[in-house]
Amino acid sequence: MAAVILDCAPRASSDGARTLQILATEIPTQLDPNEDQRLPSLQVYANVYESLVRVGAGPAPEPGLAESWHSPSAEETVFRLRENVRFHDGTPLDAAAVVEGLERARRSRYVSGHFADVAEIRALDARTVSLHTRARIAVLVFGLTGVMITRAGGLGVVGTGPYRVESFVPGESVRLVRFRDYAGPAAYLDEAVFRRYESESQALTLLRSRPRSLLAPAPPAVAAQAAADGRLRVTTRPTRILHYLAFGFHGPTTEPIRDRRVRRAIRLALDLPALVQAASPAGGEPASQLVPRGTVGFDPSLVVPRRDLVTAKAVLAEAGYPDGLDLELDVRAKNAEIATVVARQLGEAGVRVAVRVRPVDEFARRIEGASRFFLYNWIVGQESGAAMRNFLHTRDPWRSLGLQNRTGYTNVEVDYLLQESGGPVSPAERVTLQQRVMGLLMKDLPWIPLFIPNDRVVQPADLEFPTRLDEMLVLSDVRPPPAAR
Repeated sequence: MAAVILDCAPRASSDGARTLQILATEIPTQLDPNEDQRLPSLQVYANVYESLVRVGAGPAPEPGLAESWHSPSAEETVFRLRENVRFHDGTPLDAAAVVEGLERARRSRYVSGHFADVAEIRALDARTVSLHTRARIAVLVFGLTGVMITRAGGLGVVGTGPYRVESFVPGESVRLVRFRDYAGPAAYLDEAVFRRYESESQALTLLRSRPRSLLAPAPPAVAAQAAADGRLRVTTRPTRILHYLAFGFHGPTTEPIRDRRVRRAIRLALDLPALVQAASPAGGEPASQLVPRGTVGFDPSLVVPRRDLVTAKAVLAEAGYPDGLDLELDVRAKNAEIATVVARQLGEAGVRVAVRVRPVDEFARRIEGASRFFLYNWIVGQESGAAMRNFLHTRDPWRSLGLQNRTGYTNVEVDYLLQESGGPVSPAERVTLQQRVMGLLMKDLPWIPLFIPNDRVVQPADLEFPTRLDEMLVLSDVRPPPAAR
């Protein structure tokens, strides 16, 4: 086993100037984007695989593997593929390969929610793919930004992206090298190594050994020392990652968290500005709802509630808990500090929280119906409808709705509005419908939004990293500053 690990360990390229090291606390344990949708994994996948359409800089998706698309009828969307695209194993990309990739994604529990109401996927000719829906789904194209086209092969599946996988140690490292036959513009970086670190001291050692490194978010102590290294630059940037508390409704009806008054009391007991100050070293924005500003569906009339311990205790007493109650909060190690502050704040209202730090894989299993109370985060890109249909619609496997509804939450009015917002309505009507959904969710509180953090980033001083609405690290966009080109 040691020999295998050493042989697969990432090796420096012959041109160190074109190599980037990315340090992270989590590395994928597999290379299939249909089976792992965690942000650390997507950061890798975004460079290996491509989607038909991708998140753009503005409010609408941009061409990806599809150079154009149109709707000849209300129930059909037709995509025209780019020419001369090849998978990393040399196989040409054609319509049949795209249909196979989409069908593979449609069979995945994690991705198939993007195919809600899709009745048929077929190739019209070698470069044209058609998607038929049972009704007009206006958010179909937005959802497809999250569906990466794969082909069986390589270390599981292969893609068409600007980088291919050269070596992989599950959970430890992934080495990507530039795909020389990529059909798009040539990337500046020849190689990128994603490597896991366990401690601040290890992160510092890795940064010093290879200063052309990226670390985000960077622990404060690491950022402070990196700032003194002229080869590195430390910056602070806003993110679109929303941290939230979620409740599991799968258990007995007598459980406290099934009472909306208890959930309301928990929200009233939280001091979100203080939480940001204590748990997010780079700062951030307290969250008033489940999507950030700039996302279609954000409702500016919803405000961050002020902390009110008196009312929180009174609501708990009204719900039958005058002496408070005890809860267990499941959390990953990377969010343990946030959970500790949350527990302290809730304790002041009589909600006694035991924080349970779970290993990554155990946490992932528990939140799929076993956890009654957990802390997690998500990212919503340009439009909230597709994401909310997947995570907050009543689970309906037959129609690929609510497939990532881990909590068991259900509200028929929410379901109806989500379905209406995805139909043939005007953009203004869609916004109104999704804002009504958000208002209902903030009354029911299946999730309690906490905050959107800023990141402190350690990066090479001689490279620029564009920010994106989907929080992806797209290596092909990385370039030297204009003056250095």
